[in-house]
Amino acid sequence: MVCGLAISVTDLRRRIVPRPWVMAGVAVQCAVFLAVGIRSHDLWPFVCACFGLMGAVGVQLSLAMAIPRHALGLGDVTASGMAGFATGYFGLECFLWFWLCMGVLGVGWVPAYSVYSRVRSRGRTGDGVGRLRVPFVPVIATAAALAVMCCT
Repeated sequence: MVCGLAISVTDLRRRIVPRPWVMAGVAVQCAVFLAVGIRSHDLWPFVCACFGLMGAVGVQLSLAMAIPRHALGLGDVTASGMAGFATGYFGLECFLWFWLCMGVLGVGWVPAYSVYSRVRSRGRTGDGVGRLRVPFVPVIATAAALAVMCCT
């Protein structure tokens, strides 16, 4: 969650997702999940977490390739992988809650951020024409946190 918060702030400020931070977050989660699995003699939750990571990356990468104009970037894909790893650990129900929460939050976030961005940039110099880049990692991290809270 700390890594999700850090990359959310970075995405909000700079529209960039530092992949080393995402990889560090996944590595820490992997170490913790593996240690818990070895200690409890039950590696199935760790395997589910790996499936969650692969599933989240697969779905987001497919969406990124299918949606025109690069609406989703690779930063969103890697952040979804980290969130999928975290939610997958708690099972399929939690993983599905993650996607549901992300959809519901995203439907509200994109228009709200669009309005906020236009109001904030009013009065600045420039033509004001350009593609709006909505940071989506805060939605991904929030959806993962809500899904874990709903399922535990």
